[in-house]
Amino acid sequence: MKIKFIATGKMQSTELLHLTDFYAKRIKPYIPFESITVPAARHTQTQKALQEEYTAQKKHVSPGDMLILLDETGTAYTSVAFAKTIRSWQDTGTKQVVFITGGAYGFHPDAYGMAHAKIRLSDMTFPHELVRVLFLEQLYRAFTIMHNQPYHH
Repeated sequence: MKIKFIATGKMQSTELLHLTDFYAKRIKPYIPFESITVPAARHTQTQKALQEEYTAQKKHVSPGDMLILLDETGTAYTSVAFAKTIRSWQDTGTKQVVFITGGAYGFHPDAYGMAHAKIRLSDMTFPHELVRVLFLEQLYRAFTIMHNQPYHH
């Protein structure tokens, strides 16, 4: 299985960029991993912004990919449950999982239609840059859990 992470919008904080790179490097020994950034929309009109971002995001999603949106309306997981979910995807022969963070206005309705699932990181709202760090840390944690490594404790 491969994992692709598509983030919407450029990182402004060099500190958070270093953290995303840190966790991305830690994930790669466990699984083929690719991180892609697509530009945030320049439109101020919500529907045009959503369409622009969706067009950029879907270029990186192939037929057969399992698409997971990081969305405030998604399912919340514990770290252990998330690890078990990833393991089940591996066990059922999933070729590639694509996780996507939306832009400031969320996702285009067509993205929701394409998605296999939605994951919520918290009941709280976080800046998109921080969501990248939190998600990549949880992805790394999931692999350490699956490999019985002490990081989780």
